[in-house]
Amino acid sequence: MKFFAHLMMFSLGMLCILYLMNLTFGFEPLQDNLPLIGNLDELGVSAILLSVLSYFGLDTTVVGRGLRSWVDGKKRLAGSKAGEETRGLPER
Repeated sequence: MKFFAHLMMFSLGMLCILYLMNLTFGFEPLQDNLPLIGNLDELGVSAILLSVLSYFGLDTTVVGRGLRSWVDGKKRLAGSKAGEETRGLPER
């Protein structure tokens, strides 16, 4: 059962990527020439793609936090001590 859930999420992610690459062959649920409304379909597909990526364990929220918080998060996951260096980046 878990295999089919993974397969469905993977298929949904691939469909989202194809849609965002404009490989829709003329199918457009909301026309892009309508102001603001035309971009809602891409916004929805992007949100679905981000949720699929988080389903598979890819944290997409790390982008806005910067490198230092990413390194700190990696230390917490690895269980290392607070004074150790991680990948050559010194502590503050």
